[in-house]
Amino acid sequence: MLSNHPDTELSLMINWHLHKGMTVPDALAIQALDLSLMESVCNTIGVVIDGYPVTTNQMNILETRSIIPMVIFELDVPSKEIFKRLLFERKMEQSTPYPLHNSTQIIAYKNAKYRKNVSEIRQFYREQHQNWHVIDGFHSKWWVWNEVITDIQQMNKYIQTYMERIKEGKKMLLCVYVCVFVCVCVCVAEYEGQRTTSGV
Repeated sequence: MLSNHPDTELSLMINWHLHKGMTVPDALAIQALDLSLMESVCNTIGVVIDGYPVTTNQMNILETRSIIPMVIFELDVPSKEIFKRLLFERKMEQSTPYPLHNSTQIIAYKNAKYRKNVSEIRQFYREQHQNWHVIDGFHSKWWVWNEVITDIQQMNKYIQTYMERIKEGKKMLLCVYVCVFVCVCVCVAEYEGQRTTSGV
């Protein structure tokens, strides 16, 4: 947003907060996200939003703007393991010309805030959109990667089956969510229920 549209009012407002050393308000950040999702690259290949939302306010603003992720992955990692990996990474990282926000104190604060809010956010997305997936992040990154791929493939299978049935003219009472980046998310629980009752 700041690179592609630096002279817009939104970019100027965001830069004002950044130059003051302040955090960009959620409303402005999500407005920028909304505009970015309209870019052709997002509509073509999709987008990954890392570490968002982490507060109920962010979740509510996303919902108000109808920004509904196709799938959300929660990596379940014990706090002790998080700090263990942090210490390992800090030993391996090279010096940088700027300070990194990966001190033990900062990570501890972010982890505490996350665990305070995640239960409510998880419950909301599970109940409203059935798109929340928990993955055991204690394993290697390759194991996690394979789990993510498997879940996405299953989600794509649901979507493909739904689209095929629409094309065939078969009615299925499914709950469908259309994201702003033109992704279709079929509620898995309702799909399974309909498939069972229709004898598929």
